[in-house]
Amino acid sequence: MQNYGESLWFPVIPMEMLSTDAQTPQILINIDGTPAMCLDLNCDFTYTESDALITSQSLDEYFVDEVIIYGTNLPDHDDDVMWFGPTRCTEMEYTAEAITCILDDTRITGEWVADILTVYGLLPNEISESITVPVYATSISPSTDVNFLGGDVLTITGDSFGYDTDVVSVTFSDSTICTVLTVSMTEITCRSARFTSDAT
Repeated sequence: MQNYGESLWFPVIPMEMLSTDAQTPQILINIDGTPAMCLDLNCDFTYTESDALITSQSLDEYFVDEVIIYGTNLPDHDDDVMWFGPTRCTEMEYTAEAITCILDDTRITGEWVADILTVYGLLPNEISESITVPVYATSISPSTDVNFLGGDVLTITGDSFGYDTDVVSVTFSDSTICTVLTVSMTEITCRSARFTSDAT
């Protein structure tokens, strides 16, 4: 591409070089770094800057997974959804300075920052420190007579494991990986590989 001459090429706008029934020019737009998409061929965009701001968060894991976010000018919309990592929170109590919510499901192990999704998009968020939800593993079965040549299916019980086999891993002390088969909130099953006889 050159910046002078008779012909200039700009980044391709989807559908712009095809014959369509659009009555207005199509545009590409990013809002706070996130691409926005028009759902039909004739639309425009209005950007309204929110005066709400999320500043901090807390998790009371001893009170049925209660998440509280703090901020200023926080909205009160029935359709708002709070996300704490991959876990939704829909039943919320509002004030202008705090939103309290009981998670729809058990919190999941990881490092999370709560977000509020409104009909206008995500609220501005300046939380600088995530909340760490630790792994709660309470037992493993079988715990004895495991074949160090591999092939045993192990069951790990606990809490907050989640549901995604792609993000859960199990490793022996000698770095041998136990291949994860299934994951539920309270149980992981994995198939052992060959490991050293003193590994744990």
